Amino acid sequence: MCIESLSLLQAKFDEMEKSVANPDVGSDLRGVKELLKKHQGLENDLTTLDDQIKTIVTEGQALADAGHFDRAGILKAVDQFNKRWVRKSGHINNYFIL
Repeated sequence: MCIESLSLLQAKFDEMEKSVANPDVGSDLRGVKELLKKHQGLENDLTTLDDQIKTIVTEGQALADAGHFDRAGILKAVDQFNKRWVRKSGHINNYFIL
């Protein structure tokens, strides 16, 4: 369950990174309002994703502590994604400062 959840979170995070990298700033009021709506949605997604990542890290650690046969693989995958999240989420959060 942990690895599947981690894969879903990675896909969601990849999608968020692409949205943030979009250089579109809107060319009229309608476009700006649409982008602002997307921006607010991404902010909400960031909060949700952060909570989900904390849960996955906790679940991964619990599996490892319980002696799961792929302890090393689980800890490595969770650690790599958590480091990526910490590194990249700071950049994304800086983007959101209006």
